[in-house]
Amino acid sequence: MGISGCVSAPAGLNTLTHINPRLFRGTWYVIARLNHPAERGLTRESVSFAPSLAGNRWKVMHYGWRNESGSWEQTNIPTIPARAQFRGASMLGLFRGMIPSAVHLVAVDRNYRYALMCGPDYKQFWVLSKEADPSEESVLEMLNEAKAKGFPVEEALFQQYR
Repeated sequence: MGISGCVSAPAGLNTLTHINPRLFRGTWYVIARLNHPAERGLTRESVSFAPSLAGNRWKVMHYGWRNESGSWEQTNIPTIPARAQFRGASMLGLFRGMIPSAVHLVAVDRNYRYALMCGPDYKQFWVLSKEADPSEESVLEMLNEAKAKGFPVEEALFQQYR
């Protein structure tokens, strides 16, 4: 698969065309996701997004608890300058320092409390919340949105933060 295959949104999926960086920034808790190699074995995950001072990049930090080792893992995900890489609400990051891949914002509520993001295919999606313990109604709403867009929500792993 070429680089373009790693950065495009899934075929036929409409992603958001704009986000408000001021409202989007901050820590998002991973409430539900599919199990894929980059996150396998991690629980209590969160992702922090902060626009850079220059305004053309995002600082992205991913945190997760690894039960096997009983320790936190932290990953800094460098992003490529926004002018070259943003297409709507998509972000191109260099994972593990050299593997380009993109995440795409598919849906966000009007208050920027809940979001649905996906990777380059239907095998990667995340239901995110600004709260570690969101309401069941809000989670179901985002899962229904994900299902309507073609994501296999029945395979989702749910994270607990208590």
